[in-house]
Amino acid sequence: MKLIELNTAQQVKLDFTLAPVQLRIFAFAIDYIILIALFYGIIFFGVFLERYYVGDFIETLMYFFVLIFFFYSLIQEIAFKGRSFGKIALNLKIIQLNGDPPTVIQLLARWMFRMIDIYGSFGTIAILLIKGSNASQRLGDLFGETIVIKVNENKEIKINDFIDRLNKISIIKYQNLKNVDDNIILLLKETILKYQKHPNPSSKTALEKIKKAISKRTNIKFSDEEHEYIIELNQLIEDYITQTR
Repeated sequence: MKLIELNTAQQVKLDFTLAPVQLRIFAFAIDYIILIALFYGIIFFGVFLERYYVGDFIETLMYFFVLIFFFYSLIQEIAFKGRSFGKIALNLKIIQLNGDPPTVIQLLARWMFRMIDIYGSFGTIAILLIKGSNASQRLGDLFGETIVIKVNENKEIKINDFIDRLNKISIIKYQNLKNVDDNIILLLKETILKYQKHPNPSSKTALEKIKKAISKRTNIKFSDEEHEYIIELNQLIEDYITQTR
């Protein structure tokens, strides 16, 4: 399987495994086996209705099926963020060229070009482009700026955790915490919880004392407003955990 290196939105380079054309064909086949099953289900339902009720139910239901047929893949890929039932079954997924989930506009572009590179050529154009392009992209992928990858579930979890951590680091407010340790953070957390549970003069004094002590150690100036400095102290706890864990 081919690998592709993508530069994520967090400016981190990650390797993804491109889905081979065989797996994409199998995923397509699974989706259309489901459509065939749905087609016969609608026929049987229409026959049942016409047997017991007056009306041309089969014809009406066929119009309904045509709509399902054309929008089947688009609706699923929007609902499941780049996956259809066939892709889910084979651990395939559509992503942007920066590793993010595809947008609705991108999925719409992919879907529109199905008429050319899949239906219009019986899949020939899609297969040739996937095999011939560096990023295994069919026409819809090229215009939608997407790729289809083979998902390693464990790897995806690790990557998502890593990106979540990068996002947290990027919004850290308090960086200068080298003079703070676990014991101080634990004491601060306990003091805040005690004050929130029992907001009396004694617990407030204890909270203000530890706030001043931390301010002196870190040169951080906290707000004088009670509500504001409690928010700031909780932010400091989160930032400390993010930087030390």
